[in-house]
Amino acid sequence: MLSFVLGDYSVSLKAPGRNKHFRVHVEGNMYCIGQRKFHTLDQLVDHYQRAPIYTNKQGEKLYLVRPLPKANGT
Repeated sequence: MLSFVLGDYSVSLKAPGRNKHFRVHVEGNMYCIGQRKFHTLDQLVDHYQRAPIYTNKQGEKLYLVRPLPKANGT
C-alpha cells in the first residue's frame, strides 16, 4: 500500500487484470518516481511514454499512452 502526503501525485494506468498506481513524491523542486527524478511532470510523462513504467514477471511492459480526459465541470 502506498502512503501519500500533501503535495505528492499519483500516476495511475489501466493494466490487464487491475489498475496500477505509482506514487510521485515531490522532493524540493524534483518529481521522484521510484529511483528516478525529473525536473517537471512533463519530463516524467515523456520519459514513461518511451520507457516502461512497469514490467511484470512475464516481461510484459506498461507505458503511459494518453491522459484520462477530464469529466465535464471539473
